[in-house]
Amino acid sequence: MGWAALPDPSQAEQLARELAWCVEQLELGLKMQRPSQKQKEQAVGAIRTLRSQRTPLPRKRQLMRSLFGDYRAQMEAEWQEALRALRTAAHSARVQPVGEAARRKSGRVCRPHLTGGAKPTTDTPDEEFKFNFF
Repeated sequence: MGWAALPDPSQAEQLARELAWCVEQLELGLKMQRPSQKQKEQAVGAIRTLRSQRTPLPRKRQLMRSLFGDYRAQMEAEWQEALRALRTAAHSARVQPVGEAARRKSGRVCRPHLTGGAKPTTDTPDEEFKFNFF
């Protein structure tokens, strides 16, 4: 048996998330910034190394740490920021019931329809449907 035993599924998922995050950061850097030719080559090489199935796990972790420092803390901070933004959006998107005073004041508020004053429908199954063009 080799030195590196197969990680359990939760560790494998965590590693996949970390690798995906690092690759995404490198790709975003290539798209959003104007890297020099050397930086572009380094980023493309790092992406290739991180995606490779043959690259050993310690080499991938070493590369991620050298490129991003404490990448796990950065991932957590990004996650917390996204969560905070979602909570803010959810809080601001709540529908507030309109009070009776506002309903009377504004003509733009939809008023509830009265069930007693509803128009009777003229569509009955006994009638034949005809287009009324003229």
